[in-house]
Amino acid sequence: MKNFLIGIGGTGAKCIEHLVHTCSAGLGPDQLWVGMVDQDEANGNVNKTKILLNKYISLRNKLREEGKNDLSNESNLFKTNITTDPDAVWIPLPGADPTLKAVVNYNALKTEVKGLLNCLYDPTEQQLPLSEGFRGRPNIGAAAMLATAANENSKFWSQIHKAIDAARGGEEVRIFIIGSIFGGTGASGFPNIARKIRAIQEEKSVTSNVHIGGALMLPYFDYDVPDDIDDGTIFAKPNQFLDQTKAALIGIARGDWFGTGLGGGIQKFKALPERHTDM
Repeated sequence: MKNFLIGIGGTGAKCIEHLVHTCSAGLGPDQLWVGMVDQDEANGNVNKTKILLNKYISLRNKLREEGKNDLSNESNLFKTNITTDPDAVWIPLPGADPTLKAVVNYNALKTEVKGLLNCLYDPTEQQLPLSEGFRGRPNIGAAAMLATAANENSKFWSQIHKAIDAARGGEEVRIFIIGSIFGGTGASGFPNIARKIRAIQEEKSVTSNVHIGGALMLPYFDYDVPDDIDDGTIFAKPNQFLDQTKAALIGIARGDWFGTGLGGGIQKFKALPERHTDM
């Protein structure tokens, strides 16, 4: 059996961090591949978790190296063989400072498609520099992830492709996805990454042995917003986390992982911070 864990955004990275400590205590599976997803390359949680993973792997190799330590083979400490890659962080939109408008090549779109885009995203959202993440806007994150191919050239997606190939060969593959339900990266990545994995399955004609599960974290932190920031700048607003969480839970309850389709949500009929996105 192959186990894969995908942590989305800062919350996903923090969950991986806690799991690594659990594995060091001997409470993890025998084998685990870990990957992360975040548009913000400078995310402190992601970088901290990458360092922790490298330290775990290094320490485990030393403790488990036969004849060079006093750790018994019967001991469960550090039993989990965690594998990852320094580049196993998928950045949906790599580049200096991508914007949604540039990603969809707005100027080349047909008039009616431009009209649809303008309905879904206001001008500020279209021009938002995304090098620091999706700023609590899952509608932007969803578009960014859907616009990016899950190709085998990516260190992150190459492992998923290998996992699907293993499933085709008869091996059981378990993929677990974790992130926040209230943020931009987690809420947008949770369904879209699962959708991409299912697409790879269909592409490779793999209909069994792949089990996808996941967990979404509810709001668990707060922070003060500076008084002088309310100038039209887009940023994650903690006072909207609960509203976004309620809307997301309704959406998942009605549409499962993949939603009800464009315009099919009912959350727009309630008071929402981002009514046009059901969030």
